[in-house]
Amino acid sequence: MEQTTRKYTYNNEALYDVQIAKRFAMFRKEFIDKNQLTAANLLEISQPLLSQLESGKRPITFNLVATKLVKEFDLNIEWLVTGEGDKQSNAKDKPSAKASLTRVHMEVQAIHKAIKMYEATTTHLVKVVARLEKRLEKAESDIRGAKHWK
Repeated sequence: MEQTTRKYTYNNEALYDVQIAKRFAMFRKEFIDKNQLTAANLLEISQPLLSQLESGKRPITFNLVATKLVKEFDLNIEWLVTGEGDKQSNAKDKPSAKASLTRVHMEVQAIHKAIKMYEATTTHLVKVVARLEKRLEKAESDIRGAKHWK
């Protein structure tokens, strides 16, 4: 038997409706992650809570919608509440996940190269400092020896 309980409020309150819960689950599978545990981690909530939200047993809070779903995953609230419109607000303007991941991968590679360069520079500088310390020790030793012979 399908639940028909409906409760809609916006300001810091909850959205509660089985149809909203179904649309939320659909959105999660399509835009966040098909795996519920992975999606829960991305949303920074527990997997049991995500399961309850998707089954309609717990209301979807405005805080979750506003902070995570809208800002990070571009959820169209109108679609969530009514089922009308696109699932994402700017679906046409938003780069694909593959393009975003490619950009992040390239940034990580650039950071990796920079770290390697800093490591090489640091290794070189450590060797230079060691050589200079040896020269300094020899110079100090020569000075002590010269004073001793005077």
